[in-house]
Amino acid sequence: MYALQVLHGVTVLISSDSITEDMNTEVEAVLMDMLGNVQDWKTIDLKTLIHRLAARVSCRVFLGPELSDNAEWIDIDVTYTENSMRVIYQLRSLHPIFRPIAQWWMPALRVCRLQVAKSREIINPLVQKRLQKKANGEATEKTADIISWIDDKARAKKTKIDFAELQLFLSFAAVHTTTEMISGLMCDLVENEHWISQIREETLLASMKLLGSAMKESQRLNKLTGLGTQRVVLSNVTFSNGTIIPRGYKLAVEHRFSDPTLYPKSEHFEAGRFLKLRDTDQSRWQFVTGSPEHLGFGYRKHTCPGRFFASNEINIIIVYLLVK
Repeated sequence: MYALQVLHGVTVLISSDSITEDMNTEVEAVLMDMLGNVQDWKTIDLKTLIHRLAARVSCRVFLGPELSDNAEWIDIDVTYTENSMRVIYQLRSLHPIFRPIAQWWMPALRVCRLQVAKSREIINPLVQKRLQKKANGEATEKTADIISWIDDKARAKKTKIDFAELQLFLSFAAVHTTTEMISGLMCDLVENEHWISQIREETLLASMKLLGSAMKESQRLNKLTGLGTQRVVLSNVTFSNGTIIPRGYKLAVEHRFSDPTLYPKSEHFEAGRFLKLRDTDQSRWQFVTGSPEHLGFGYRKHTCPGRFFASNEINIIIVYLLVK
């Protein structure tokens, strides 16, 4: 829970123009590394390219250029979530009584532990150096301000932050979901390429409204899960009609992404769908706004705390891929 609070605070802190230049610089660097300065067509695996973009941009913002260009750390950042999810599924398949013993015979869990240890070895010395530099009153990078802010909040709560674990958590929570969203949007645009020229024209006029609508539409079609908000009942709940939901039950709200009464021709990608809806309600249909009709980022107090950062990151990456 504290990690989520940190994520919310940090994303608010960095959702300003102050880090946009760093994000632009990193996207340019990744594209140059992976595509080169070629004038002709080049074949590349889309998911691999976007995964690297998302990982390095996130790392550049939170930890700075030293680590965003560190191949060993980026490899951990990209693969840790896949390894940890494999462990989760393996442990869940076992009875709880066997898990404490079985964990020692799981190769994927061994890899995760090694990755966490290596992450501490790479990240923590750099973080401590930045904190000491700031404590001495020396000029610091923007990333040092973010690191210092996290450290101050942790001290106020008398909690010690492991910055390596925090960065792995951010990767788990954000990098892979951002990768899926950008990959889905790029595929939707390629399949409906008449929208690409319109988005390019709008972008050249310094407007992102159509792109924002396309992002929300792609999120609707390429949902990460078949269900909306999912929760576990922590204590018995009795409704006014006498219905009882026992403690421990799992609940989910069905999303309405395919509801034809809400989204006409719901099976089709319509990049301008939410742009039209915003004519009736400007704020309700923005990309970062959750509602009962669109649970892409959750709803109300459970809305994703990193959605503003994700929106900024996706905008920058898509503009580079389509325009520059």
